[in-house]
This record gives sequence, structure tokens and C-alpha cells, in this order.
Amino acid sequence: DAAAALYEKAIALDSDHEGATLGLAQIAAERGDKEKARKLAGAITPGTKEKAAADALLAKLEFETGCDSNEQKDVLLQRVKDDPNDLDARFELGRCLAATGEYEAALESLLGVIERDKKFRDGAAKDMMVKIFGIVGKRSELADSYRGKLASLLY
Repeated sequence: DAAAALYEKAIALDSDHEGATLGLAQIAAERGDKEKARKLAGAITPGTKEKAAADALLAKLEFETGCDSNEQKDVLLQRVKDDPNDLDARFELGRCLAATGEYEAALESLLGVIERDKKFRDGAAKDMMVKIFGIVGKRSELADSYRGKLASLLY
């Protein structure tokens, strides 16, 4: 609450304060106010230092929207175990894993989709992997490793 109040004070002094806007977006997301978090993060200006963090927050919110519970994740895990070629289950499992911060497992699940069908849902698995790269850090060891695996499958 104290941090939110400070961010709001900063915005009152400077309505274009990107750092305070991002801070409020992160607080809104933590409080479960996803709509407010989306609105605030979406207002971050392209080219600013806060933009990458805002995009990562938007991606996290998108993943959470697609996965409602751990129970859903467990159902998807079972579906993939029962049929490794169920690409819909693999894709949705990747989304659920990303929603819970299990990024390496999410990337592995999405890579499994691409291994079986490079054009699944018009490249949605690749697009989701790229969003995860933004969350974990575009030049992080995890992103670099899976970017290489992705490139070897696609090219």
C-alpha cells in the first residue's frame, strides 16, 4: 500500500513518470486487478527503459488468462502423458507452466509442439516462446539456450 501511494504521488507530480506507472501496474497485477495492470503496462511508451518490463508483465498476464488453475495444469500434464502428440494439450500446458513461472518447462513443452508441427496455430508456439524470452531476459542463459533449439528446428 505504501509503495502504491508513493507511485501515485510520483505520477501526480509527473503524469509521464514511466517508472511509477510500471510500479503501479506490477502492484495491480499482484493484487489480482489484471485489467488495471494491463491498462497501466500498456501505457508505457515504446523505447523507454521500462518498456521491456511492461511487455514482460503483459505476457505474464496473458499466460495467466489462459490457465485458470493448477488443476487445469495437472489435467494438461496427464493429456500430454497419455498422448504426446496432442498438440493442443502441449500448447496449453506451455501456457499454464509459464503462468506459474515454470519457464524452462514451458519452453520445453512449446518446443515439443514445434518439433511436431512448425506451423501449429500459425506459429503461436514460437510466438509464446519469444514472449517467455522477454520475461526471463532476452539475453539470459535460458533464453539463449532455447532460442538456439528453436532456430535449429525452424531453419
